[in-house]
Amino acid sequence: MVLYPWSGKSTPTELKATHNVTASGLCQAIYKHSKKKYKYGHTYHVVYPASGSAMDWIYDTGIVHTYVIEGQDKGYYGFLMPPEQIEDAGMEMLAAVKYLANTLNDQKPGESKSKSWF
Repeated sequence: MVLYPWSGKSTPTELKATHNVTASGLCQAIYKHSKKKYKYGHTYHVVYPASGSAMDWIYDTGIVHTYVIEGQDKGYYGFLMPPEQIEDAGMEMLAAVKYLANTLNDQKPGESKSKSWF
């Protein structure tokens, strides 16, 4: 899953459209690499309400592009992924990060740059 704020509020952020387009692009980048389909959306509704999320805190400080990508495991291995799956999972995340970096870099001249953590 590719998740975006809010985790602890049922109302969407004022930048929901931006988050939705970018999260969709992240999912497409992952799909191009591995042919695995990821869901995306507002954390509160896609997963469950969760207070105290670092993602929400980061977004609230003014960082626009704030996402959580839940890896490819479907509940079988959790954080103890078998060694034969690690490289593919890493390549999926690399595809997603490259997409996000290009998205941030492609803003038009004169357009306000989105505040980013990198």
